[in-house]
Amino acid sequence: MRFATAGSAMQPTPATSTHPRHGERGATLIVALIAVVALLGIGMVTMLTVRSDTVASGADRFQQVAMYAAESGAAAGVDFLRNNCSTSASSPLYSALVEPNNVAPQSPGSIVGNSQQPGQTQNPFTASPNTWYQVVVLNNPDDTGYVAGDDKDGVVILRSTGYGPNETRVTIELQVRLPECISTFCATEFAQKNQSSYNTAYAQACSTQAVQAGNGRTVQMGGAF
Repeated sequence: MRFATAGSAMQPTPATSTHPRHGERGATLIVALIAVVALLGIGMVTMLTVRSDTVASGADRFQQVAMYAAESGAAAGVDFLRNNCSTSASSPLYSALVEPNNVAPQSPGSIVGNSQQPGQTQNPFTASPNTWYQVVVLNNPDDTGYVAGDDKDGVVILRSTGYGPNETRVTIELQVRLPECISTFCATEFAQKNQSSYNTAYAQACSTQAVQAGNGRTVQMGGAF
């Protein structure tokens, strides 16, 4: 028979922890890490969104600059056409400005600022870098003189391409006729002289419809437009 000694009886029995959260040690650190990762993700998304909005805003601004350049070129082209419509029988109306089938269309250098690159003295956009325009004159395909490169209806198409920063480009087209020139041309060269061959060849230009106002795309020169 064994007996416990007094010393052994006095030894404490090891205690077993019964705390309810003993198995959750380190959970706070994991939650904190998840929160940090989530905040970083939100920050990245916000940064990308702001950057995308900034890029889009810049692209819109560049496009507006190019549009302004194209509209400026169109205005300069209209002013040029107003002063260069011929009433001569040898080269009537805008025949001197159009090419057969619109191959290699003319880009008249007499149009103010036409094809003047940034930095050139005649470029009208000195305060806006990389901004310029190019204007060409085309015959309308409905013209009976389209294939030959003659203008027989007094109507041409003005194509103006505006260039802006970051290689932005905008092209607009205007269909242009000058009723005053058509009326003078028909009256002085054909009607009063009763030259029926000319009247037949240029029936489009001398018709009432051609002299009257056109559709919404047409710029009627000689007055407010």
